[in-house]
Amino acid sequence: MAAEGASFERSYRRASLVLWPRARFLAVLNQAGLSVTLPYLDELAQRWSESGEGQESPLWHDAHTLSAHILAHWLGQGSYPPRPDEGSTAADMLTSLARLKDTMRIDACPTLCLPDS
Repeated sequence: MAAEGASFERSYRRASLVLWPRARFLAVLNQAGLSVTLPYLDELAQRWSESGEGQESPLWHDAHTLSAHILAHWLGQGSYPPRPDEGSTAADMLTSLARLKDTMRIDACPTLCLPDS
C-alpha cells in the first residue's frame, strides 16, 4: 500500500482543457511565430506537391490560408525578426509559395516580406 501513489482527487485538482474549432487551427498556429509556421507551411507545400493534386486540394487550401495569416502578421509587424540560425525568412516563404505555385501570395510577398533597400 505504500507505493500506491496519490489519489485521483489530489493529483488532478487543477487542470485546463483548451479547445478551438478546427477551422481556426491555422490562425492559432500562426500565433506561435515563424519558427513554427514556416516549417509547417513548407511541410504542407511538400505534401501537396507530392500528392499531384491541383489547387482545389485541401492541402493546397490549408497552405494558402496559412500563408495569408503569415503575410497579414508580417504586414502588421512591419517585418518578422530574422532567424539567426537559418536563412532568410522571406526566402523560406517564397520557396514554399513557389512550390505551391501560389501566384497570388507570391505577388504580395515582395511588398511585405522584403526589407526596404
